[in-house]
Amino acid sequence: MAKINIYGEIGTTITASSFSKELSNIKNKSEDLDIYLDSEGGSVTTGWAISNMIKRWKGKTRVIVDGIAASIASLIAISANQTDMTEGSLLFIHDPYITAKLTVYRDWE
Repeated sequence: MAKINIYGEIGTTITASSFSKELSNIKNKSEDLDIYLDSEGGSVTTGWAISNMIKRWKGKTRVIVDGIAASIASLIAISANQTDMTEGSLLFIHDPYITAKLTVYRDWE
């Protein structure tokens, strides 16, 4: 059984590149994989990339939420074949939140 930890902010502490490197270090690409997760979220695009890598893994995958899986980390948590919540852990799912800033310039002559 292979093991990877995702502890920290997605996109900063854990990047798609670092997660991909962890996966490539596993010799048997069909080996079952346990992913331990504790993250408050972070980059949506990085989270989707990690989720897709988990889904492509040839062996069975299991995410164990050790603390919190919030925001984009909740998507990672449910990307595996199995998701286990440890005692006291939290899964926080919310609707997407997007902000836009519009600046209007007017000529006040």
